[in-house]
Amino acid sequence: MSSNIQSHSVRSEQDTAVVPVLGMIETVWRRRKLVSLVTAVTLICSLLLLVIMPPSYDARMVVAPVAMQHGSASKLGGLMSLTSALGVHLNSGNDDFEKFRLLLTSSIVAKRLEQTHKNQVLSEMFPGQWNRAQERWTEPEGLRPVIGRDLRTMFGLPGWVPPNADSLAKLLKKRVHVNTVPESDLLEVTFSSRDPLFARSLLLWLYQGADEQLRDATLAAAKQELAYINQKLKTVTVVEDREALVGVLFQLEQKIMMAHATGAYAAMVIDGPSVSNLPDSPKPVWFIVFGILFGLMFGSITAVLLEAISARRN
Repeated sequence: MSSNIQSHSVRSEQDTAVVPVLGMIETVWRRRKLVSLVTAVTLICSLLLLVIMPPSYDARMVVAPVAMQHGSASKLGGLMSLTSALGVHLNSGNDDFEKFRLLLTSSIVAKRLEQTHKNQVLSEMFPGQWNRAQERWTEPEGLRPVIGRDLRTMFGLPGWVPPNADSLAKLLKKRVHVNTVPESDLLEVTFSSRDPLFARSLLLWLYQGADEQLRDATLAAAKQELAYINQKLKTVTVVEDREALVGVLFQLEQKIMMAHATGAYAAMVIDGPSVSNLPDSPKPVWFIVFGILFGLMFGSITAVLLEAISARRN
Protein backbone atom coordinates (compact mmCIF):
# COMPACT_ATOMS: atom_id res chain seq x y z
CA MET A 1 0.00 0.00 0.00
CA SER A 2 2.77 2.42 1.00
CA SER A 3 4.71 1.57 -2.17
CA ASN A 4 1.69 2.48 -4.31
CA ILE A 5 1.38 5.80 -2.52
CA GLN A 6 5.10 6.53 -3.04
CA SER A 7 4.95 5.66 -6.76
CA HIS A 8 1.86 7.83 -7.17
CA SER A 9 3.60 10.78 -5.47
CA VAL A 10 6.64 10.39 -7.74
CA ARG A 11 4.44 10.42 -10.82
CA SER A 12 2.68 13.51 -9.53
CA GLU A 13 5.96 15.33 -9.05
CA GLN A 14 7.07 14.38 -12.58
CA ASP A 15 3.77 15.59 -14.02
CA THR A 16 4.01 18.92 -12.20
CA ALA A 17 7.56 19.32 -13.54
CA VAL A 18 6.50 18.53 -17.10
CA VAL A 19 3.48 20.85 -17.11
CA PRO A 20 5.43 24.15 -16.72
CA VAL A 21 7.85 23.11 -19.47
CA LEU A 22 5.00 22.29 -21.84
CA GLY A 23 3.32 25.53 -20.85
CA MET A 24 6.42 27.54 -21.69
CA ILE A 25 6.74 25.79 -25.06
CA GLU A 26 3.10 26.59 -25.83
CA THR A 27 3.67 30.23 -24.77
CA VAL A 28 6.71 30.55 -27.02
CA TRP A 29 4.76 29.08 -29.93
CA ARG A 30 1.82 31.44 -29.40
CA ARG A 31 4.18 34.39 -29.32
CA ARG A 32 6.39 33.07 -32.12
CA LYS A 33 6.10 36.35 -34.02
CA LEU A 34 7.67 38.16 -31.05
CA VAL A 35 10.40 35.51 -30.77
CA SER A 36 11.08 35.80 -34.51
CA LEU A 37 11.25 39.60 -34.25
CA VAL A 38 13.73 39.47 -31.34
CA THR A 39 15.82 36.87 -33.16
CA ALA A 40 15.91 39.02 -36.29
CA VAL A 41 16.98 42.08 -34.26
CA THR A 42 19.79 40.22 -32.48
CA LEU A 43 20.94 38.72 -35.77
CA ILE A 44 21.07 42.17 -37.35
CA CYS A 45 23.01 43.48 -34.33
CA SER A 46 25.48 40.59 -34.67
CA LEU A 47 25.97 41.33 -38.36
CA LEU A 48 26.49 45.05 -37.61
CA LEU A 49 29.06 44.13 -34.99
CA LEU A 50 30.73 41.86 -37.55
CA VAL A 51 30.96 44.77 -39.99
CA ILE A 52 32.25 47.19 -37.35
CA MET A 53 34.93 44.91 -35.93
CA PRO A 54 38.28 45.33 -37.73
CA PRO A 55 39.43 42.18 -39.54
CA SER A 56 42.56 40.36 -38.47
CA TYR A 57 44.86 38.43 -40.79
CA ASP A 58 47.16 35.56 -39.80
CA ALA A 59 50.62 35.44 -41.37
CA ARG A 60 52.44 32.08 -41.36
CA MET A 61 56.04 31.10 -41.98
CA VAL A 62 57.81 27.73 -41.70
CA VAL A 63 61.58 27.61 -41.18
CA ALA A 64 64.02 24.70 -41.12
CA PRO A 65 67.59 24.35 -39.89
CA VAL A 66 70.25 24.83 -42.55
CA ALA A 67 70.96 21.34 -43.91
CA MET A 68 74.73 21.47 -43.47
CA GLN A 69 74.50 22.95 -39.99
CA HIS A 70 77.81 24.56 -40.89
CA GLY A 71 79.24 21.20 -42.03
CA SER A 72 82.35 21.23 -39.89
CA ALA A 73 80.47 21.22 -36.59
CA SER A 74 80.89 17.48 -36.09
CA LYS A 75 84.60 17.61 -36.85
CA LEU A 76 84.99 20.54 -34.53
CA GLY A 77 83.17 18.65 -31.80
CA GLY A 78 85.61 15.76 -32.19
CA LEU A 79 88.53 18.03 -31.37
CA MET A 80 86.93 19.64 -28.33
CA SER A 81 88.04 16.84 -25.99
CA LEU A 82 91.62 17.21 -27.19
CA THR A 83 91.71 20.98 -26.76
CA SER A 84 89.79 21.28 -23.50
CA ALA A 85 92.81 20.06 -21.56
CA LEU A 86 94.74 23.00 -23.02
CA GLY A 87 92.18 25.51 -21.74
CA VAL A 88 90.45 25.98 -25.10
CA HIS A 89 86.66 25.74 -24.75
CA LEU A 90 84.76 25.95 -28.03
CA ASN A 91 81.13 26.01 -29.03
CA SER A 92 80.07 23.07 -31.14
CA GLY A 93 77.46 25.05 -33.10
CA ASN A 94 74.93 22.20 -32.92
CA ASP A 95 72.39 24.40 -31.13
CA ASP A 96 72.34 27.22 -33.68
CA PHE A 97 68.73 26.50 -34.66
CA GLU A 98 67.58 26.55 -31.02
CA LYS A 99 69.33 29.88 -30.56
CA PHE A 100 67.59 31.12 -33.68
CA ARG A 101 64.20 30.15 -32.21
CA LEU A 102 64.92 32.05 -29.00
CA LEU A 103 66.19 35.09 -30.87
CA LEU A 104 62.99 35.49 -32.91
CA THR A 105 61.18 37.28 -30.06
CA SER A 106 64.21 38.49 -28.12
CA SER A 107 65.11 42.03 -27.06
CA ILE A 108 68.20 41.87 -29.30
CA VAL A 109 66.16 41.28 -32.46
CA ALA A 110 63.56 43.81 -31.30
CA LYS A 111 66.35 46.38 -31.05
CA ARG A 112 67.44 45.52 -34.60
CA LEU A 113 63.88 46.10 -35.82
CA GLU A 114 63.73 49.39 -33.94
CA GLN A 115 66.90 50.52 -35.68
CA THR A 116 66.08 49.32 -39.19
CA HIS A 117 62.26 49.75 -39.34
CA LYS A 118 61.67 52.05 -36.37
CA ASN A 119 58.51 54.01 -37.17
CA GLN A 120 56.96 51.33 -39.34
CA VAL A 121 57.19 48.55 -36.75
CA LEU A 122 56.52 50.51 -33.58
CA SER A 123 53.64 52.52 -35.04
CA GLU A 124 51.90 49.34 -36.23
CA MET A 125 52.50 47.45 -32.98
CA PHE A 126 51.45 50.41 -30.78
CA PRO A 127 48.83 52.21 -32.91
CA GLY A 128 47.11 53.85 -29.93
CA GLN A 129 50.25 55.79 -29.02
CA TRP A 130 51.30 56.96 -32.49
CA ASN A 131 49.84 60.20 -33.85
CA ARG A 132 49.95 59.72 -37.62
CA ALA A 133 48.96 63.29 -38.38
CA GLN A 134 51.76 64.77 -36.26
CA GLU A 135 54.09 61.78 -36.71
CA ARG A 136 55.03 61.63 -33.06
CA TRP A 137 54.36 59.54 -29.98
CA THR A 138 51.58 60.65 -27.62
CA GLU A 139 50.46 59.28 -24.28
CA PRO A 140 47.34 57.11 -24.71
CA GLU A 141 44.01 58.61 -23.66
CA GLY A 142 40.99 57.06 -22.04
CA LEU A 143 39.86 55.86 -18.62
CA ARG A 144 42.38 53.06 -18.21
CA PRO A 145 45.46 55.16 -19.11
CA VAL A 146 44.26 57.97 -16.81
CA ILE A 147 43.83 55.55 -13.89
CA GLY A 148 47.26 54.07 -14.60
CA ARG A 149 48.83 57.52 -14.70
CA ASP A 150 47.22 58.48 -11.37
CA LEU A 151 48.37 55.24 -9.73
CA ARG A 152 51.94 55.76 -10.97
CA THR A 153 51.90 59.28 -9.58
CA MET A 154 50.46 58.10 -6.27
CA PHE A 155 53.12 55.44 -5.74
CA GLY A 156 55.98 57.45 -7.22
CA LEU A 157 56.48 55.13 -10.18
CA PRO A 158 58.04 56.26 -13.49
CA GLY A 159 55.65 57.95 -15.90
CA TRP A 160 54.73 57.04 -19.45
CA VAL A 161 57.54 56.58 -21.96
CA PRO A 162 57.23 56.09 -25.73
CA PRO A 163 57.47 52.49 -27.00
CA ASN A 164 61.01 51.19 -27.39
CA ALA A 165 62.86 47.93 -28.05
CA ASP A 166 62.03 46.50 -24.62
CA SER A 167 58.29 47.15 -24.92
CA LEU A 168 58.40 45.81 -28.47
CA ALA A 169 60.08 42.59 -27.29
CA LYS A 170 57.40 42.07 -24.61
CA LEU A 171 54.66 42.51 -27.19
CA LEU A 172 56.39 40.19 -29.68
CA LYS A 173 56.51 37.43 -27.04
CA LYS A 174 52.73 37.76 -26.64
CA ARG A 175 51.70 38.04 -30.28
CA VAL A 176 54.29 36.06 -32.23
CA HIS A 177 53.78 32.32 -31.78
CA VAL A 178 56.67 29.94 -32.45
CA ASN A 179 55.74 26.24 -32.43
CA THR A 180 57.55 23.08 -33.45
CA VAL A 181 55.85 21.20 -36.28
CA PRO A 182 54.99 17.71 -34.91
CA GLU A 183 57.47 14.93 -35.74
CA SER A 184 59.94 17.29 -37.40
CA ASP A 185 62.65 19.87 -36.74
CA LEU A 186 60.62 22.59 -38.45
CA LEU A 187 59.34 25.72 -36.75
CA GLU A 188 56.01 27.35 -37.57
CA VAL A 189 55.91 31.08 -36.84
CA THR A 190 52.57 32.93 -36.88
CA PHE A 191 51.49 36.51 -36.27
CA SER A 192 48.12 38.28 -36.51
CA SER A 193 47.56 41.87 -37.58
CA ARG A 194 44.90 44.10 -39.07
CA ASP A 195 47.31 44.86 -41.90
CA PRO A 196 48.08 41.69 -43.91
CA LEU A 197 51.12 43.26 -45.60
CA PHE A 198 52.61 44.28 -42.25
CA ALA A 199 51.94 40.81 -40.78
CA ARG A 200 53.87 39.20 -43.63
CA SER A 201 56.67 41.76 -43.49
CA LEU A 202 57.12 41.43 -39.74
CA LEU A 203 57.69 37.67 -39.95
CA LEU A 204 60.28 38.22 -42.67
CA TRP A 205 62.02 40.94 -40.66
CA LEU A 206 62.09 38.73 -37.56
CA TYR A 207 63.61 35.89 -39.54
CA GLN A 208 66.25 38.12 -41.08
CA GLY A 209 67.02 39.81 -37.76
CA ALA A 210 67.43 36.52 -35.86
CA ASP A 211 69.56 34.91 -38.58
CA GLU A 212 71.80 37.97 -38.97
CA GLN A 213 72.17 38.38 -35.21
CA LEU A 214 73.25 34.75 -34.86
CA ARG A 215 75.66 35.14 -37.78
CA ASP A 216 77.23 38.26 -36.22
CA ALA A 217 77.52 36.62 -32.80
CA THR A 218 79.10 33.50 -34.31
CA LEU A 219 81.61 35.59 -36.24
CA ALA A 220 82.59 37.57 -33.17
CA ALA A 221 82.98 34.43 -31.03
CA ALA A 222 84.91 32.55 -33.75
CA LYS A 223 87.34 35.44 -34.24
CA GLN A 224 87.91 35.63 -30.50
CA GLU A 225 88.54 31.87 -30.33
CA LEU A 226 90.84 32.13 -33.34
CA ALA A 227 92.92 34.82 -31.69
CA TYR A 228 93.15 32.78 -28.49
CA ILE A 229 94.31 29.65 -30.32
CA ASN A 230 96.93 31.61 -32.26
CA GLN A 231 98.21 32.94 -28.95
CA LYS A 232 98.16 29.44 -27.46
CA LEU A 233 100.20 28.02 -30.36
CA LYS A 234 103.06 30.30 -29.37
CA THR A 235 103.48 28.53 -26.03
CA VAL A 236 102.46 24.91 -26.75
CA THR A 237 105.41 22.67 -27.71
CA VAL A 238 103.96 19.13 -27.49
CA VAL A 239 103.45 17.83 -31.04
CA GLU A 240 100.06 16.17 -30.38
CA ASP A 241 98.70 19.30 -28.70
CA ARG A 242 99.89 21.53 -31.51
CA GLU A 243 98.27 19.26 -34.09
CA ALA A 244 94.97 19.42 -32.19
CA LEU A 245 95.13 23.20 -32.00
CA VAL A 246 95.97 23.50 -35.70
CA GLY A 247 93.00 21.26 -36.51
CA VAL A 248 90.69 23.47 -34.47
CA LEU A 249 92.24 26.53 -36.09
CA PHE A 250 91.40 25.14 -39.52
CA GLN A 251 87.82 24.37 -38.49
CA LEU A 252 87.34 27.85 -37.06
CA GLU A 253 88.58 29.43 -40.27
CA GLN A 254 86.05 27.37 -42.19
CA LYS A 255 83.36 28.46 -39.76
CA ILE A 256 84.25 32.12 -40.30
CA MET A 257 84.21 31.66 -44.08
CA MET A 258 80.73 30.09 -43.96
CA ALA A 259 79.48 32.88 -41.70
CA HIS A 260 80.76 35.43 -44.23
CA ALA A 261 78.97 33.64 -47.07
CA THR A 262 75.71 35.04 -48.38
CA GLY A 263 72.41 33.26 -47.82
CA ALA A 264 70.81 31.69 -44.76
CA TYR A 265 73.06 30.95 -41.81
CA ALA A 266 71.16 29.04 -39.12
CA ALA A 267 67.67 28.71 -40.59
CA MET A 268 66.02 28.90 -43.98
CA VAL A 269 62.44 29.71 -44.90
CA ILE A 270 60.78 26.78 -46.66
CA ASP A 271 57.21 28.11 -46.65
CA GLY A 272 55.95 31.69 -46.57
CA PRO A 273 55.68 34.16 -45.13
CA SER A 274 52.15 33.98 -46.47
CA VAL A 275 48.81 35.60 -45.60
CA SER A 276 45.33 34.47 -46.57
CA ASN A 277 43.28 36.78 -48.78
CA LEU A 278 40.38 36.41 -46.34
CA PRO A 279 40.56 37.59 -42.71
CA ASP A 280 40.96 34.89 -40.08
CA SER A 281 38.83 36.79 -37.58
CA PRO A 282 36.12 37.65 -36.88
CA LYS A 283 34.39 34.53 -38.16
CA PRO A 284 31.06 35.37 -39.88
CA VAL A 285 29.60 31.91 -39.19
CA TRP A 286 30.10 32.25 -35.43
CA PHE A 287 28.44 35.68 -35.39
CA ILE A 288 25.44 34.36 -37.32
CA VAL A 289 25.07 31.30 -35.07
CA PHE A 290 25.45 33.41 -31.94
CA GLY A 291 22.90 35.96 -33.19
CA ILE A 292 20.31 33.27 -33.94
CA LEU A 293 20.81 31.27 -30.72
CA PHE A 294 20.91 34.33 -28.48
CA GLY A 295 17.87 35.77 -30.27
CA LEU A 296 15.88 32.57 -29.79
CA MET A 297 16.83 32.36 -26.12
CA PHE A 298 16.19 36.04 -25.38
CA GLY A 299 12.97 36.02 -27.42
CA SER A 300 11.67 32.94 -25.61
CA ILE A 301 12.43 34.44 -22.19
CA THR A 302 10.70 37.67 -23.22
CA ALA A 303 7.64 35.77 -24.43
CA VAL A 304 7.35 33.80 -21.16
CA LEU A 305 7.75 36.95 -19.04
CA LEU A 306 5.14 38.86 -21.03
CA GLU A 307 2.76 35.90 -20.73
CA ALA A 308 3.29 35.81 -16.96
CA ILE A 309 2.70 39.57 -16.65
CA SER A 310 -0.43 39.32 -18.78
CA ALA A 311 -1.80 36.41 -16.69
CA ARG A 312 -1.16 38.30 -13.44
CA ARG A 313 -3.03 41.38 -14.66
CA ASN A 314 -6.00 39.27 -15.65
